[in-house]
Amino acid sequence: MDWRWALNRGATVSHGWIPGRGFLQYRWEGYDEALILYVLGLGSPTFPLPAESYEAWLSTYTWRKIYGWELVHEGSFFVHQMSHLWLDFRGIQDRYMRDRGLDYFENSRRATYIQQEYAVRNPHGFEGYSRHCWGLTAARAQVPRP
Repeated sequence: MDWRWALNRGATVSHGWIPGRGFLQYRWEGYDEALILYVLGLGSPTFPLPAESYEAWLSTYTWRKIYGWELVHEGSFFVHQMSHLWLDFRGIQDRYMRDRGLDYFENSRRATYIQQEYAVRNPHGFEGYSRHCWGLTAARAQVPRP
């Protein structure tokens, strides 16, 4: 994979390319499932992403406090799980996480507690949500804004 090509002259990686149409207008920005994408891109032995690209991605993160927990936020629980299927992020920090005293494993652990608390509070009164029925993996939970 030529990761530098995937930047399409931008700071962050493009969402994709379609033959005959070119690059998609969207980019991997904000905390999302691209964590694994950037790990692969930075570690490429042939055409790696430049370190500046990763820093550009980090600069698009959103830090929030929800239900008393502080974390890099993304509403979909899937984002906090997907990259962890492939890598054990315990103890792994980049500049952003180090500055906040977290690693990616702890960040996702906090997201898990937030997902459960959302189900317990059940602000929209959905049937079945409870302390034992939660984990909106493929959905975007509407957690309160700070």
